[in-house]
Amino acid sequence: MAPFGLNGYGCCEDLTKKLDDVFTIPNMRRISISPFAKVDACAEKLRGDYIFSWKPHPAHLVGEFDEDMIRNYIRHTIDVAQRHGCVLEMILKDTHTCEHRPERFDRWTRIAKEEVNHAG
Repeated sequence: MAPFGLNGYGCCEDLTKKLDDVFTIPNMRRISISPFAKVDACAEKLRGDYIFSWKPHPAHLVGEFDEDMIRNYIRHTIDVAQRHGCVLEMILKDTHTCEHRPERFDRWTRIAKEEVNHAG
């Protein structure tokens, strides 16, 4: 990947214990932190050196849509990222179903925006 500009790495695997290896990839800029990774440990390693490309768990859109749980889940990652000086992006993906309740996407997005604005 050395001949390329800035690179990104990761998908759905937990990179928590693999980050040191990922850091050896040339021109690394964006690293995907899956729903299965330990965000606290990842943020501590990523700091502000890489984009913390967080993939929240899409299962929160199915079953009981618990807004308080979603809010706390998002807030925790924002707080951890800020504490370690991370550049955080959130990408809600792999949403294969919302149980015919598309308004959940809008509500999830509003909650995320509120938490980002609250964190200031």
